[in-house]
Amino acid sequence: MGLRARRPKTDKPSKSVFRPVLSSPFCLDWPQDAFESTDQMKSWAHEQDFQASRGVIGINQCTRVLEQHIRHLRKKVMPSDKDDQKQHQACTEETALQPQECDEANSLLLCRHDVDPAGLTAHIPVLFATLSALRRKLGLRCWQLLVLPRGSETTLAAKMSVRRCAAVLFPRDVLVRSCIKEAHGQPAMTWLDSAMSASIPNASLPEMTSLSPAPPQIKLMRCRAPLDMNAVRAEKRASRKLARERSKVTRRGRPPK
Repeated sequence: MGLRARRPKTDKPSKSVFRPVLSSPFCLDWPQDAFESTDQMKSWAHEQDFQASRGVIGINQCTRVLEQHIRHLRKKVMPSDKDDQKQHQACTEETALQPQECDEANSLLLCRHDVDPAGLTAHIPVLFATLSALRRKLGLRCWQLLVLPRGSETTLAAKMSVRRCAAVLFPRDVLVRSCIKEAHGQPAMTWLDSAMSASIPNASLPEMTSLSPAPPQIKLMRCRAPLDMNAVRAEKRASRKLARERSKVTRRGRPPK
């Protein structure tokens, strides 16, 4: 059975109507440029450097790590927030983040297209946007969200030695070492050296410092409504009146205290 509520059976005639529903303005779209390097992402999933001891496996575990980092960085940005201090004190010593763990940059491999239902990963872009805003404000490197193509969950789970694996969070240095290993040594990027030598000093590039919410959208939801609304309202008024009369009779019949 799905999430849709079951309509009660009734013999009253009804009709189809459309009701406007305001969508949430806090929904974020998945990045579209993540599909341009699907071959490289597949090679990352085949690397042997992704060990279970170095990474966090599972959507729930990765979500907890993201929330812990957001809570830790939010206390640095807004130390006067009382609610944040209470949440930070509630954390146990086992789940408390060390400074070096919070400063290092991580990457998240996510098999979004293999997750059913898709709503299980809808919160991850929001957490990454919040974490990136806090890390950029503190001058730290942002984390990477890498969406793998369809069918990568089986390969990733086999390399992590687990039955199923839809999300893996690991340090970024593991990804850098795997790329260097694939290039068979130290990569020589002469084009980057020439570009750095010919770069203009004090040149500023535009950056996205804030994330604006999506414009409000009104959707139409199809539902059922009775044909005669006046008769339904009259029936409800009569039932409420009968309920009030019954409550009065019950109160009169009670013995005095």
